[in-house]
Amino acid sequence: MTEPVALRLEGLPDVRIVVQQPFEAPLTATGAEVRVRCVSLSLRDLMQILAICSGECHAPCTDCAGEVESVGSDISHLIPQTLTFGFGYAPVSSVTRVDGWLLAPLPYNISFEAACAIPTSWATAHVAASSSRVHAGDRILLEFGTSSKGVIAGEYCCWLMALVHATTSTPQKHAFLHSRRQCVVSFYSRDSCVLLAGATPWLRGLRLRIRLNSTRDFKSLSQTLLGEGGSALELGSAISLDRGMLGSPPSTSVLHRIADMMAIAERAPMGIQRALILLAHRLERRLVSAPPLHVFNLEHGTVAAFSCLQQPTQIGAIVLKLPRVDLRRRPGSYLISGGSGGLGLTTCEWLRRGGYAHEVILASRNGALSLRGVRDLLHRKLRSPLKIRVARCNAASPPDLRRVMGDVLQSVSPPFCGVWHAAGLLADGLLRSQNVESIKRVFAPKAVGAWAPVSYTPLR
Repeated sequence: MTEPVALRLEGLPDVRIVVQQPFEAPLTATGAEVRVRCVSLSLRDLMQILAICSGECHAPCTDCAGEVESVGSDISHLIPQTLTFGFGYAPVSSVTRVDGWLLAPLPYNISFEAACAIPTSWATAHVAASSSRVHAGDRILLEFGTSSKGVIAGEYCCWLMALVHATTSTPQKHAFLHSRRQCVVSFYSRDSCVLLAGATPWLRGLRLRIRLNSTRDFKSLSQTLLGEGGSALELGSAISLDRGMLGSPPSTSVLHRIADMMAIAERAPMGIQRALILLAHRLERRLVSAPPLHVFNLEHGTVAAFSCLQQPTQIGAIVLKLPRVDLRRRPGSYLISGGSGGLGLTTCEWLRRGGYAHEVILASRNGALSLRGVRDLLHRKLRSPLKIRVARCNAASPPDLRRVMGDVLQSVSPPFCGVWHAAGLLADGLLRSQNVESIKRVFAPKAVGAWAPVSYTPLR
């Protein structure tokens, strides 16, 4: 697929993939434009599509992972072409624009599919655990234990050495919970009487300190199991929890909260950014793992993804994988060091063939091309409107490089997109015959030539 696309939902099964229109407004100072690779679906998304949630509805999906295309002037922790993950607004499209503070660099040891299934669930569990001050040994009732939020919240509470009592429905889900060793015991969640009969002996007269998640059917039951001064937290968006699900007015002896990440993101984006940085650090150290993933392709699997979300046996996260698209940038100007060599000319041809450049400066030590290089260059210029210039520059000399780059920035047609470093010196020899001077002579064009553009302030 070569053009950006977006998902348009009119309700199931009316799902269409349309061509995404370009953004008309410029990118804001705190914004980031991301080429989306994967997004995760949640129960809230399904409820909105089926029109069974109350309140203001937002476009589906918040978690995404992809590649940064551009960032605003106030965003310093991200740069173009880096991999990222975090929160996006309706990111079921090839390109999305989000607040840059709601993104973090993607850890090296995690895939796009896994990364997009974690942010909201982990951040929600983090907020819930911090606000209720979970300690080792606390008894916690975790409902919907095999949902994406439930799996990650269970892992988080176990990491804090709390005693998790989870609820779920089918035998397969009970077996999954015990296989991950994330709970002390799991209870049947389809009948309140069965849940009460199972929970009471296990608690042995004690009360729970924290309840995570709840449903309308079990509201009064879970309220009864909570002790004095306990905490009841809803892991999810207030949009997807109607008044019936929230139940009757809460007791004054129990602290009730809703861990709504969408509201927190709008109110305190810097706090979300700090949480994502902490999450990335823990992912690198393998302290956080992704829930089981069910991956579907956007082109042919969108309806199947939402259908899977409705299945009673579904465990973990549903991920939509977007096709890679060719997002061509506006052609710009480039400087190629070592431009008279084979690598330099090949790079020039690649830029011309791909339509990435309208002007190229070929820099070489003597400022000239070989006879073969001239023939190839003339042949390429006849086939393309690409403007090519030749400049004299010694890549091993920092002053020479700065002089050429200064001239280039003043004379080329904007935008100036970058420097391709292809300079080098071939001086083969046996290791025992090498000395300091020979090593300097070979290393200088590569090492100095690579560092000079990076350290040149106007190019930053």
